[in-house]
Formats: sequence, C-alpha cells, structure tokens
Amino acid sequence: MRLLVLTPKFKRSFRKFVKRNPALQERIEETLQQMESVFIPLCPQF
Repeated sequence: MRLLVLTPKFKRSFRKFVKRNPALQERIEETLQQMESVFIPLCPQF
C-alpha cells in the first residue's frame, strides 16, 4: 500500500469543500482510502 501525500493546499480545499457539502465528507474520505489500496503493485519490480 502506498501513502497518499496530502498537501496543505489539498487539506485547505477539502475543509472548504466539506464545509459547503458536509454530506460528502465520508464519501471523499472513503475514496481516498480506496485510492491508497489501488496502487499495490501486482508484480515485483526489477
């Protein structure tokens, strides 16, 4: 699993967006967690 690097700019935008659309916060957080697991390499790197 790879870690997503959340920049300060992203965090600010996320907070601002969630303030306007609080119902979407959980969905966005779930999507970010899913994105972390997507980048698992399927074959070993050489």
